[in-house]
Amino acid sequence: MVRHRLCACALAALLLLASTLQAETLTLTAVDLGYYEQMSSDSGYSDPLTVNYLAGRYTFGTTGEYRNFFVFNLGTVTDQIVSAKLVLNTLGIQAANEYETFQLYDATTPIATLTAGGYNQSDTFSDLGSGVAYGSRNYYPSESDSDGTNNTRAEIILNADFVAAANTARGGEVALGGAVTSLLPASTADQYLFGYADATPLTDAQLVIETVPVPEPSMLFLSAAGCVGLLAFAWRKRR
Repeated sequence: MVRHRLCACALAALLLLASTLQAETLTLTAVDLGYYEQMSSDSGYSDPLTVNYLAGRYTFGTTGEYRNFFVFNLGTVTDQIVSAKLVLNTLGIQAANEYETFQLYDATTPIATLTAGGYNQSDTFSDLGSGVAYGSRNYYPSESDSDGTNNTRAEIILNADFVAAANTARGGEVALGGAVTSLLPASTADQYLFGYADATPLTDAQLVIETVPVPEPSMLFLSAAGCVGLLAFAWRKRR
């Protein structure tokens, strides 16, 4: 019986605390994005002026692979981030499989280096397709929005590893890398996603986060006091 009262007390305290924490949904537009290409003729290149976030394999004179990145500013985010998702426009899908898998990773390359681009950036190219996985999604050709007029968007749910990284980055910027992980080996067939992203603005890449206020010490004290009071009331009633 005492155990039940303790559980009820703990639940009451949690409900009291939760009632004071109102969740808020924020939509952040990418402040920078782009791609790095690894061609047979060079060791990694990115044009810092591009607004294209092509990913996959695209044959354009020479066979190569493209990996993309997205940068978001969390400078105004002060509350605790509890969930996140990346929303992208499905701009051009060329699949050699039933679908193509797009995987997101952490980007450990310094953001200033990542957005500067340039030649001979093979380490950055590798970084965008490796490391801690943040989430993935399968894209089907039927989802393709060839010119952006349909504004077809698809969400990629980001996992707890990204949420932790985003909370660490509050007050600054956070970056994600992306790669198509379903490319057929030893093939020159086109397999790409977001092929026509250069015709659209940065608003086609958005980070949607849900936040809750970080409890103030005084609020934690009040919750604890409420729990103690409930315990005292249960004890007196039992006596």
